[in-house]
Amino acid sequence: MSVFKRKNSPYFQYDFQLQGVRFRGSTGKTSRREAEFEERARKEDAARQIERHQTADKAFRGQGDLTLSAAVARYWQEKGQFLAGSDTVWKNLERMVDHFGAATNMADIRDADVAAWVALRRGEKAWGKDKTARIQNGTVNRTTVDALRKVFGHARTAWKIRFPDEPTWSNHRLKERETIGAEVKRVDQVAIANKMGDGYRDMWLFALATGLRLAECFVSWSQIDMGGAKATLVQKGGGERQVILGRAAMAILAAQQGRDETHVFTYVCRRRGGKNANKKLVLGGRYPVTYTGLKSAFRRAVARIGLNVRFHDARHTVGSAMTRVKGLKAAQRQLGHARIETTAKFYSHVLDDELRDALDAAIPHISPHSAESERDNKLKQKRKKT
Repeated sequence: MSVFKRKNSPYFQYDFQLQGVRFRGSTGKTSRREAEFEERARKEDAARQIERHQTADKAFRGQGDLTLSAAVARYWQEKGQFLAGSDTVWKNLERMVDHFGAATNMADIRDADVAAWVALRRGEKAWGKDKTARIQNGTVNRTTVDALRKVFGHARTAWKIRFPDEPTWSNHRLKERETIGAEVKRVDQVAIANKMGDGYRDMWLFALATGLRLAECFVSWSQIDMGGAKATLVQKGGGERQVILGRAAMAILAAQQGRDETHVFTYVCRRRGGKNANKKLVLGGRYPVTYTGLKSAFRRAVARIGLNVRFHDARHTVGSAMTRVKGLKAAQRQLGHARIETTAKFYSHVLDDELRDALDAAIPHISPHSAESERDNKLKQKRKKT
C-alpha cells in the first residue's frame, strides 16, 4: 500500500510488510512526494532490521557465534527501545559496537578488553567544555561498563546463555562523586526560562512542575492522560509508573496541543542548515525537541545568567517541596523511588531543617551571658531584702 492520509491527521501514513513483518506509522510529512521518500527510507531501514534479526536468530539456535552486533540488535528489540532515554541507550549501544567490532564474539570480550575501553573513554574530552576537561566518571560508567553489562545480563536471563570468562563488572566501575542536588530559587527558575527558546523553556518548566528526570520529560501524547491528569512513564529499569500532574503541568501540556501528533514538546527552526535526527531542517518548520538540544539550550541559558545550576536540580526542587509540605512518602511516590530509603537519603535534611526551625520558634534562646545576668539580678534583689 502506498502512503495515505487519515481524516484526523495532516500527515501521510505508511503501512507495508516485509517477509511477514508489518511496519506502519506516520511519515511526519504533509506532502505526498516527501512522504513517499520517507516511506522508501523506512523500507530500507526495515530490511536492515530483518537482516540483523535473522543473523541473531542463527546464533541463538546454536548455528553460529553470538556476535556483539546480533546481541545488541536483539537486546534493543526486546528491551532497550522501551527504556527511559532510549535515544541515549541506542547511542551507547552504537558506541559499543563501533569499539569492539560488530563481528566480535561476545564470549571473547573479557576483563582486559573492558579495562582498555574504560581507559580510552576516560581520556576523551568533555563536549562543550574547555580543552583540559575530561568526561566525568559517572558518564564513563554509564556509557561503557553499565551499557555492556546490561547486554550480558539480558543474554544470561532472557536467552540462557552463559559466558565462562564474563568480565567482573565491579572491578571496572570508576568511583563517582556523590552530589546532593540544590533547590532552585523561584527568581532563578524564571531567569533560566526567559533565556531558553520555545519548546526548551516549556520542558524546563514541565520538569519544575513534575520533578521528572531530564530523559523522562521527553513524553509522547500516548503517555498523557489529559482527562485523568496523569502521565505513564518508563522507569530506569524498563517498568512503568504513573505520575500525577498538577495544574501547572496540565497548563503546560495544554499549550502544546495541536503542534505535533506524536511528540509533546517541539520547537520551531529559527536558522538554516540545522539537523534533527540526521534530517535537514526547514526554516520555520516545527520539530521534536532532542535530548542533546535540550541539554545545550539549558547549558547556554545558565551560562548567560552566571548560575551554577543543573537541569536535575529541578527534580530536587520538587522533591524538597513535596517533603516539606507532605512528607517523604509523598515525595517518594512523585519521584518514583522504589525504596523510601532512597528518598530519605536525598531529602531527609529538609525535615531536619523544618524541625530545627520549629525548635527555634518554640524554645526561647538563652545565651550564657543572659543566664549569668539573670542570676546576678536575683542575688542583688535577695541582698536588698535582707
